[in-house]
Amino acid sequence: MSEKSKKNHTKQKRAYLHDKFSALKKIHINWKWTAIVLGVLLTCDIVLTTQEPRFHISDIQNLLITKEMISDNVVFLGDSITYQYPLDEFYEDTHVVNSGVNGNQTTDILDNMYERVYRYNPSKVILLIGTNDLTNNRSDEKILGNIKKIIIRIKENRPYAKIYVQSIYPINETMQKEADVLEDHKTNKRISKINKKLKELCKEEKVTYIDTYSTLLDENKELKRSYAEDGLHLTALGYIKVTNVLMPYINDEEEK
Repeated sequence: MSEKSKKNHTKQKRAYLHDKFSALKKIHINWKWTAIVLGVLLTCDIVLTTQEPRFHISDIQNLLITKEMISDNVVFLGDSITYQYPLDEFYEDTHVVNSGVNGNQTTDILDNMYERVYRYNPSKVILLIGTNDLTNNRSDEKILGNIKKIIIRIKENRPYAKIYVQSIYPINETMQKEADVLEDHKTNKRISKINKKLKELCKEEKVTYIDTYSTLLDENKELKRSYAEDGLHLTALGYIKVTNVLMPYINDEEEK
């Protein structure tokens, strides 16, 4: 084949590929603009470190994950009560993620939604939060408002995940008084009041409310002693009781 014929053949081949796979050119352009946009965002993130940030690296990470992509897993989101929950022992046949952190309040979760929830692309989120907010005497309205924000952000960023909100667990006031750690502003009466409002909030947001609180009470309306490690955290028996309550929701067997 002559040199001229080779050149004509090459041109014809390029033209064919261009017409046949024209989308490739668009993809190339899209990736170019994606790189430019990400570069600008990264630069702005560095510049704004001394100011109130409008976005973070985690926001960029979140953009690169397809919201429709759901892993078959259940994220347990909460504080030390969740952190100490031996999930793998109770849910052997289910892929579970323990996203509980000791001492967490509602604000801690709101400040770290990507690491705590989004990156797992959960099929379900089981939320238990609020007891440490009560310890720090955050107002009922603020606690409920923050829980609402958590729910809304999960809906916006992982719209295919089912959301389950547990009631705040009761405490054993007698045990805490004996240990001289009882807070006057943290009582079962107040917890029960917040849980009633939390149930209404879940109804408004169309997410599932799970009344774990009632199942953990004794005849004196306190956290049952056999369930209580220190008046707040749970014993093995306490976690068995909680598991019996949650299992139908994990297995999609809850009453409709």
